[in-house]
Amino acid sequence: MSYVILLTAYKRADAIRRILESIPQHIDLPIMISIDAPKREVDKPKVAMVVGVCEEFQKEHPARVTLRQLSYNHGSVLGIPSAISWALESYEGVIVIEDDCMPHPSFFAFCVELLDRYKFDQRIMMISGNNFLPTEMAKKWPASYFFSRQTQTWGWATWRRAWKCYDHDLTMLDSKEYQLVANGMYWGSGIDRHWNKLAQKQKANANSTSWDSRWMTTMAAHAGLAIVPQVNLVRNFGFDADSLHTSRPYSCFIKPAKRMQMPLIHPQMMTPWLEADEWWFNYNISKNLYSRLRRFCLRTNPLNITDDE
Repeated sequence: MSYVILLTAYKRADAIRRILESIPQHIDLPIMISIDAPKREVDKPKVAMVVGVCEEFQKEHPARVTLRQLSYNHGSVLGIPSAISWALESYEGVIVIEDDCMPHPSFFAFCVELLDRYKFDQRIMMISGNNFLPTEMAKKWPASYFFSRQTQTWGWATWRRAWKCYDHDLTMLDSKEYQLVANGMYWGSGIDRHWNKLAQKQKANANSTSWDSRWMTTMAAHAGLAIVPQVNLVRNFGFDADSLHTSRPYSCFIKPAKRMQMPLIHPQMMTPWLEADEWWFNYNISKNLYSRLRRFCLRTNPLNITDDE
């Protein structure tokens, strides 16, 4: 099957340069770059710098790189889904990297192998590069990856067959089927309430800032599973004023990019690891007071993080 690396870019010229340089030469995949248009007049110089970096890279690799510049600002909520759809018009699978996410070189081989392995398995809808579990908990898992109902998208991959289910407008919420199964789509009453409430809120506002929770609802509606690596493979370094969602650096999200050991050890079972999913929700997503206080107390400095070589 044919795969492509998709980079979504906006205002981070130095970051996109580092990401382009990090793509290993032995992963001979085409690269598509989607650059959003500036939202404000003050953003134009930064976006122009990004365009310059990407055009220079395209000149160096003309047969490998396809570049598009959006004519008006889409924001991440529309721009990233649009870019994924654009890439999957030409390829069967896509590896998606945003401009504030630095993958370990082994991330690409991990994605390619699993894109091949699960290309026809309708149960699997995405491959994540993220693992935010506590180290000791993650080490309990004996294989190279596990299955999850969570969507973690700071570096990830999917197939055209899965992405065609993406329902940005959440039209499914109007169906009788959804109303009957909504309270069992996830894996617990409190978790169901959280995601269903968020889905209803986002349906009322198609331009609300998050696209990945819409993808979460889409996957849940199709009983889809995500693959999660046993170690974190992609580091988000976008904890700054240019960030839309991650201006506050919580330590649970700031993990170095580690090397994935090859060859991969494949799980023997296709069951999601619910203990991990519940931990992730209770500690990092839940809006209850304890979870909020914990996240506030665990803010950290992302500059102290060192990736594997």
